[in-house]
Amino acid sequence: MKIKLPWGRKLQEFEIPASDVNIVTPHDLPGVPNLRAEFRNSLRNPIGSKSLKEIVGQASLPCRQAGCLSSLDKLKIVLIISDNTRQIPRRDMILAVLEEIPKSNTKDISIVIANGLHKWVDPKSLNLGVDIINEFPIYNHNAWDEDNLISVGFTSSKIDKYSKFQLDKIDFDLLAELATDNFIKESLNKNGLSAQNEVKINKLVAEADLKILLGTIKPHYFAGYSGGIKSLIPGVAGADYIIRNHFLKTHPSSELGKVEGNLVRDDLEEAGKLCGSIFCFDVILNSQGKVVGSVAGDSILAHRKGVEICKPMAEIDATPVDVVVVSDTFPVNINIKQLKKVVAPAAKIAKPHGVIIVVGECQAGVGEETELSKLIYNYWLQTFLSPDVSLLLISDVSPKDVNFKTPFTPMPSVEEAFKFAFKKLGTKVDVSVLPNASSVIPIIS
Repeated sequence: MKIKLPWGRKLQEFEIPASDVNIVTPHDLPGVPNLRAEFRNSLRNPIGSKSLKEIVGQASLPCRQAGCLSSLDKLKIVLIISDNTRQIPRRDMILAVLEEIPKSNTKDISIVIANGLHKWVDPKSLNLGVDIINEFPIYNHNAWDEDNLISVGFTSSKIDKYSKFQLDKIDFDLLAELATDNFIKESLNKNGLSAQNEVKINKLVAEADLKILLGTIKPHYFAGYSGGIKSLIPGVAGADYIIRNHFLKTHPSSELGKVEGNLVRDDLEEAGKLCGSIFCFDVILNSQGKVVGSVAGDSILAHRKGVEICKPMAEIDATPVDVVVVSDTFPVNINIKQLKKVVAPAAKIAKPHGVIIVVGECQAGVGEETELSKLIYNYWLQTFLSPDVSLLLISDVSPKDVNFKTPFTPMPSVEEAFKFAFKKLGTKVDVSVLPNASSVIPIIS
C-alpha cells in the first residue's frame, strides 16, 4: 500500500508492505471563515479575565479591586511568542492583540521569543512581518543566562506524588553525574526532589506590568495539552526550573491528553501564579494548520476551554496493532527532539512486543538533546511503553548520531524497517499509520 507522509515541508510517498493497514487521522474541524473576526471576538470576550482594552485602559486609574494592576501612568507590556518549533499564526495574533491595546496607556511593548531550552532563532524566520520587526524590540530568551533571570518564588514539593517503586527505578547518581549545573546536580536526587522548586523567569518578562502569552493548544506528550501557561512557563523560565519540572514527566500522571491531575502541568500552573499579571491568547489548529477556534483570558480557565475545542478533533477510537507508523508535518519533524513526541500516541496503540516506526526528515538534526534530557526521556518512556517495543527511525540524521544521542534504532528506509518488524513479528501483522500523530490521542475502547 502506498501512502504519503510528511517529510520536511513536503509529502513523500512510502510503500507500506502490509495488507491490513488502518490510517488514523484527527477529526478535523473546518477553519474559521474570518480570522480577524475570530480573534477580535475572543479578545473582547475573554474567559475569567477583563479584556485587554479594560486592563490597559484602566492602568492609570487607582486600583480598587484585588488582583488588578496597581495605579500606573503607563504599562510596560511584553508579548511572549513561540519559537520556530511551533506552528502558530504569530503575525495575525500579534496584530489582533495590538488592535486591542490603547497606545496612550502603554509605556513600551516588547516581544520575547519563548525558546525554553531551545536554541535562539532569527526573528525574521518567524513570519512576523517587517513592520513588526522594525517597530518592536524582539528578544530571544536564554534559559542559561543567570544575569537575565529573576526569582519569583517557589513551587511546592512533588515528592509525595511518587511511589517508592517509581523512585527506585531512577538512577539518581547517574542523573547527577550527567547534569552540568551544580543546582541540578544537587537537586536531582530523592532529597532534592522533596524540596521546593525555585522559579526563575526572564528579567524583562518579570519586570513587565502585563505579560501577554500567545500560544497554541494541541495534544502534548507529557503536559496533556500545550498552550495556556506553557508560553511563559517553561517558555521563558530558567534552565534549573525547566529541567526539574521536566523530570516530573517520569510520573505516570504526566501523559498525553491529561490536564487535570497531571503532575507536570500542575507544577507549571503553580509556577505561573507567581509571575504577576498574565493574559493568555491561544489558538486551536486543525491538522492542516488552519485556525478552528481561539480563546483568551485567564491562563487556566481559557486554556481548559480551548482543550474542550481541541479534544473532539484529537481523540480517535483505535485498536492495538503490531506495527505503528507515525509521522508529522513541519515543524514537528524539524529535528528528532521534536519528532520523538509522536511516540506517545503510537505507544497507546502498539501491542506489547510491537514495533513503532517514526518517519521524518529532521533537517535540523538531533536538536538540543543532552545525555541528561535523553535519560529523563527514557524514564518517561518506561511509564507507559512496554520495554520490548522496538523504536525505529527513518530520517536524514546520521545513524551514528541517532544511535548515540536518541532512544531510536536508525533505519535507511520504511522497507527496511518493515523487514525488521517481519523478522520480529512474522509477516502477518496489523498496521496503523498516523500521518499527523501529534494531533491525535488514540482512545482504546
